[in-house]
Amino acid sequence: MKKIVSAVLLSWIVLTSCEQDTGTLSFDKAAFDRECAAWEASAITDYQFTQKSFFEASGPGLVRFTVRENSDPVIEMLDEWIRENVPEENWGFYYRGTTISAVYASIATAYAFAKDAAKNEGCDAIFDITYNTQYHYPEHVDYSLFRPGNWDGGGGWSLKITDFTPLPSGE
Repeated sequence: MKKIVSAVLLSWIVLTSCEQDTGTLSFDKAAFDRECAAWEASAITDYQFTQKSFFEASGPGLVRFTVRENSDPVIEMLDEWIRENVPEENWGFYYRGTTISAVYASIATAYAFAKDAAKNEGCDAIFDITYNTQYHYPEHVDYSLFRPGNWDGGGGWSLKITDFTPLPSGE
């Protein structure tokens, strides 16, 4: 009898220690990879766009970028709440990248974090991404991360890219 109880107890310990509260992850990786590759293949190097972003800790920001190959982007950032330009040291709170490739990199970083959090912490993560059909940049991204038990520490961000205009090279 002692052996049976020990075997049952050992089995229960093994089974419960192997349980992992795995969260869910909603991300269309195939679409992301396809659109990112199409963007890179387009070889558009000079362009303008406006990015409006919201990060849970910072509020909305409206950022206008002019990107030219082999040069730093020109950035004009306006905080829509106070209608003033944002000091450069605060830019990191507002935007997800100064180029379309950097926006894609931000999404990839968030995906890697969310994938790990879903696997190891039981978090749920949702990515809702709409891509521009002509130029293949992410027009709208909503990313939400939910921690188990509704405790603090979830997060997410969203962005919307508008006014995208390719520019002639060297203009």
